[in-house]
Amino acid sequence: TSLPKDDGTAGELTATQKLRRQVRTIAEGAGLTEIITYTLTTPEKAVEFTAQPSNLTELMWPMTVDRSVLRQNMISGILDTVAYNVARKNKNLALYEIGKVFEQTGNPKEELPNEINSFAFALTGLVAEKDFQTAAVPVDFFYAKGILEALFTRLGLQVTYTATSEIASLHPGHTAVISFGDQVLGFLGQVHPVTAKAYDIPETYVAELNLSAIEAALQPATPFVEITKFPAVSRDV
Repeated sequence: TSLPKDDGTAGELTATQKLRRQVRTIAEGAGLTEIITYTLTTPEKAVEFTAQPSNLTELMWPMTVDRSVLRQNMISGILDTVAYNVARKNKNLALYEIGKVFEQTGNPKEELPNEINSFAFALTGLVAEKDFQTAAVPVDFFYAKGILEALFTRLGLQVTYTATSEIASLHPGHTAVISFGDQVLGFLGQVHPVTAKAYDIPETYVAELNLSAIEAALQPATPFVEITKFPAVSRDV
């Protein structure tokens, strides 16, 4: 007797898992540190850093108003972490998060929100400290943009950056919307000085990308196949 032979099928990563790994590799290669922030936040922070906020998805019995609604952006949570570190003299920060944000287009009491995979980061302080040969190099808009360009180059996407002033929490002169064709993938910009003061943080640059939209953009288009002019038959004529 012998055991039945079964070669089996090797497992593989899903498209979502592959994209997350690629994003994580680029982010950590650029010196960013991954963090995990709360999915629940305040009603005000939930819609912060969003050009078109959707309906709020609220808990029926929240323990506190600080954790009462599902977030629609990850930037506000990352800035809370930035503020916590800056208050403790950790001023050179490069933080990122890969997680979900929630978009509610219907009645929050009757429908579940859409879960959107997102990637966000925040940079503040110095890229390089001053030494005896070179001056200190502060974080700026183009350093943050360089991280995104490295990511899109890795993914093989040609994106465009368009100046915008529609996101109230970002500086109107230092903010860009990132698009692939007609699809908006995210944004990049400097935190508005008024918003930075509210968080009690110094000049900070942030970005957030819709990974669900990027994953869809990476899917190959289905090629067109012309329908045959001769219809199929099942009878021998």
